[in-house]
Amino acid sequence: MCCEVAVLNLFTGFVGVVAAVTQMVQGNSQGDLGQIRGGGFILLFAFTYLWVAANNFLNAGGRAFGWSECRSGGGSRGHRDRVGVRDPAAREPVRLLGNRTLAPG
Repeated sequence: MCCEVAVLNLFTGFVGVVAAVTQMVQGNSQGDLGQIRGGGFILLFAFTYLWVAANNFLNAGGRAFGWSECRSGGGSRGHRDRVGVRDPAAREPVRLLGNRTLAPG
């Protein structure tokens, strides 16, 4: 599953870069600052897709995105350790932000 997602992210990222550069070049030739800005915003999304694809290909773990627990194997330990989420099979209190807890119900 990792490689299929990485290929789609890579494709989407490259399409975004081509679309953004095309829009920026056309905006520059027409003197339209709005098109240049729009191309810049598209580049932000395109580089994000490329970054995620690189992380998937290199098996980097995704810590920069806060995905370390989601990608750790999906075990119940990683599920219980996230803030505000409780494993339905565990009879533990739900930890919220701060020191408050909710009793299992």
